[in-house]
Amino acid sequence: MLMAGLLHLLGFALLALSQPHHRARVYGENSTVALAVSTQCAIGFIAIGMTLPACVLSQGASFGTLLWVMEMAAAAMAVAFTLTWRPHWLRGLGHCADRLGQRTS
Repeated sequence: MLMAGLLHLLGFALLALSQPHHRARVYGENSTVALAVSTQCAIGFIAIGMTLPACVLSQGASFGTLLWVMEMAAAAMAVAFTLTWRPHWLRGLGHCADRLGQRTS
């Protein structure tokens, strides 16, 4: 379930970094977009969506779905708090996503 939580964090962080306001807050003036925003959103949604089957397979349908929703809410709050207080912590995530997008292209 740790992997599901990390995938939720990755997904929400990528979705947040696909917005120009958050990208400028994290990267400052040199906020070049190497990865297309649509690709970054797609990777974020896929990362979030991949966790539902993992939670359901490991915990059953009823508790797995509840766990998925609760982990999703916790990850969204964690990304929001990170963007508020320490936005520079998300810099590495954007670079990793850019490299991942360049390898698949």
